Amino acid sequence: MIIAENIKQFQNQIRSGRDYLGYSIPTIERLIPDIEITEGFKEQNIGGLDFWQMHVKQMTDYGQMEQLFNSTVIKGFSFLIVSSYSNEKEKEELDNILNNIKFKK
Repeated sequence: MIIAENIKQFQNQIRSGRDYLGYSIPTIERLIPDIEITEGFKEQNIGGLDFWQMHVKQMTDYGQMEQLFNSTVIKGFSFLIVSSYSNEKEKEELDNILNNIKFKK
């Protein structure tokens, strides 16, 4: 899933993908009550842009689901890529897709 959001009115508070993820945690926790944020934020380069990544886990009716939230800020917009997977093979396939993304500069 890819989401872009106009955050120009929050440009003093949200200057990076890390800031965006930090401000998003309460909303994510409200929407998905059983979610577990498993590690701190880490930097990730995707297509030549610096993103911040947050790893989460949740139990679903189908078993454990994991997600990687990758966020950056570009010209007053947040750009978020969310990858969801339930096993290592799916994660590897999604990582391969992310590793092949290219952004125009």
